[in-house]
Amino acid sequence: MNRLLVPKQGSSDLECEDAIEVRPSLDADDAVDTALCAAVADGASESMLASRWARSLVSETADVGFLYPEIFDERHPLSSELVRRAVEPWDDRIKDYSARREADGRPLQWYEQPGLEKGAYATLVAVRVQPPSPATLDEPQLVAQGGAWTYTAVALGDSCLFHVSGDEATSFPLTGSAEFGLNPQLLGSRNHDVDLIADRLSYARGCLRAGDELLLATDALAAWFLRGCENRSRPWLELQTATAEGQSTFAAWIRERRENGSMRNDDVALVQIVVRDEGPGDADGRDGE
Repeated sequence: MNRLLVPKQGSSDLECEDAIEVRPSLDADDAVDTALCAAVADGASESMLASRWARSLVSETADVGFLYPEIFDERHPLSSELVRRAVEPWDDRIKDYSARREADGRPLQWYEQPGLEKGAYATLVAVRVQPPSPATLDEPQLVAQGGAWTYTAVALGDSCLFHVSGDEATSFPLTGSAEFGLNPQLLGSRNHDVDLIADRLSYARGCLRAGDELLLATDALAAWFLRGCENRSRPWLELQTATAEGQSTFAAWIRERRENGSMRNDDVALVQIVVRDEGPGDADGRDGE
């Protein structure tokens, strides 16, 4: 599994407003015989503390998605639990942030208050990968015999999930590169309206077979990927090469795409999940984290 973050050109790693979380945390070359949940968020730069909100959102989403099998299933949505876990702690975190600023001798300024009161915003995509039922498992390390791995996903905004199988890729929730550049749906840190958020969420589900890939990507990379699909260039093959050595080669590849104009200069987050014969993981044990 690869978990890769690249800040926009001219920004430091600490300034990156994209975030990634995976549950359970995996070491390189781990085979998985239990559920796996991954979440990616893209903090909206125009909102204050967007990076903090993105990190908080993926952490809570991955926790909830891992604990509750039905959380990403539109037939049994548990969006209220997701919203409660993500949104309710925000005010306390703002109080802690204000207290730390005060202790550091950098108290909040009057012009920052409106931004804090408005809240932070982010897009979100998350996937829960589910093993075959226990009855189909032989040994703890064998998880693909006698049944199919499945996934359920949830999204809000223009961060995307791609399911690559053979020479085809499906995308969710956006399906074309022309859909980027519009105003994406955003999840706000102070939005307690569960019904409104539930109406805006999109859901997807599917089955996985050995060799399939699931890719979670924020908008700049997702738009590049979809343009490649539209041009029939099989962009997942280029992406596999770009991530083969982990963070350093991926960051260099991103920089080249930005310089040649094929990718917008924005923060990039990517999670790669490859289905091996023995379950989700990575064929050669690489890990970009």
